[in-house]
Amino acid sequence: MPESNHPLIEKALEEGCSRFSVKVILPDPENPERVLMLKRKANEKRAGQWDLPGGGADKTNPQDPTCKTYECLLQAAQREVHEEIGDDVDLGDMTYLDMFTDYTSSAGAKVRMFFFSSQWMGTPAFPPHAEHDQMAWVDDSSDVWQHVKPAFQKAILKHVDKLAQAA
Repeated sequence: MPESNHPLIEKALEEGCSRFSVKVILPDPENPERVLMLKRKANEKRAGQWDLPGGGADKTNPQDPTCKTYECLLQAAQREVHEEIGDDVDLGDMTYLDMFTDYTSSAGAKVRMFFFSSQWMGTPAFPPHAEHDQMAWVDDSSDVWQHVKPAFQKAILKHVDKLAQAA
């Protein structure tokens, strides 16, 4: 486990954040302008919301309340993708989109959410303990788009813009 944090986490700690999350944009292999979105189950927090795969970066020593060292953001992103859509998905190189958003959790903690994108292969499937029960390929013309958080929309559009610049 790391003895120090990635510079992105260090900067966020200096700016008052105490928790960190990662979201991963997984483009449709057949149409990279569409991305995989997951809908939260009715019995989960934020029920019915459409979400990008991802979740929290864990502390390296969760039993120590004074611990301020976190797992690598890339490792957190990979772990969360596998937890949410199964182990039959192979992720390629992850790219940090040079983008984040801050929000306050329901417990009052300031959270910084980092956005990544990754090429991938495989078959997404919900594990038995999944927090989600629907998945869809989404772009800004999809019916689901209106139910996607503005911060996620912004990250998806930035991903699509990077694709256009690379073409």
